Amino acid sequence: MAAWYECKVSYIKTLENGKTAKVSEMYLVDAVSFTEAETRIYKEMAELVGEFNLDSVKKAKVTELIHNEESYKWYKAKVNLTTLDEKSGKELKSNQIILTSAENLRDAYDSVNDLFGATTDDHEITELAFTPIMEIFPFYLKEKKAEEIPAVKEAYINEEV
Repeated sequence: MAAWYECKVSYIKTLENGKTAKVSEMYLVDAVSFTEAETRIYKEMAELVGEFNLDSVKKAKVTELIHNEESYKWYKAKVNLTTLDEKSGKELKSNQIILTSAENLRDAYDSVNDLFGATTDDHEITELAFTPIMEIFPFYLKEKKAEEIPAVKEAYINEEV
């Protein structure tokens, strides 16, 4: 299961009118710890903007992420789920936070609904809002060398590329 970290960075950006301004942006990083999240955001941001400051890193309460390759806006949905415990026969209620990339609020709503459309669980989208997340940096196994992850070294080496 992915653990997502919100990383807030600030840097000096040249605007369209030629002036410079200090901007603050939010990025989402998939990592196993705060330390790895910090390391990954330093690597990614150094390639994107060069010099920057890391203002904060905090664990994001994200249950699921839906990525539409054509959309760059991120929306956060709070979904209430009601499931039936087969043993006790009682209804169980839980909340999930889902991030989805979409062109607009309606597309985000449809995307979240599609996620639960095929299930028998009752769901209700109770909140849906635009987020300031600029980009996500998911973890990809191929980014790491097999020697760095001994437990999966054999699987990585034998994987077809």
